[in-house]
Amino acid sequence: MIDIFERISENFSDSIHELEEAIKIDKTKWKQEIDVNKFYYEIGKYLNKEVQKTESETVAVMYDGNPYMTFSLALNQISKGKKLVFFVEQYMLAVNTALLAIIQKSLIDCNTDESDIKLYNSRNSLLDLIEKQNEFDRVIVLGDKFMFERVQMHVEIPITFVQSE
Repeated sequence: MIDIFERISENFSDSIHELEEAIKIDKTKWKQEIDVNKFYYEIGKYLNKEVQKTESETVAVMYDGNPYMTFSLALNQISKGKKLVFFVEQYMLAVNTALLAIIQKSLIDCNTDESDIKLYNSRNSLLDLIEKQNEFDRVIVLGDKFMFERVQMHVEIPITFVQSE
């Protein structure tokens, strides 16, 4: 069986040109530098680790769209055998889309459902989450206390707030 994290590492290296193009697009729009080496470092933390199959759970995450957070959370949830759906509002869309394409290709290569990790991107991610809340076991809101309070008012599944670093 192909190790998922080895496959992600291989696909990441194979897709570096596409990722660098996405970084250029988002750098122009958002004026933020992205260090590709941080993604390699993150992958390295998971190499030679087995996926810990736990109780099946689908988690929705609302956050600002930080690509490092996207990649870190996706790898973490894969290591736990859980499904993860990101809800973001436009920020760093090109980079996040490229990162998730790498991960989804790796999932397919390892005979895992590519929909285990998804990105919903829209101008109103809260409305999308409210409409799709029955698909999730819980919601995590990262870093935005105001967003957490808004989610809490409209969503009927368990919600956790995590202060971002």
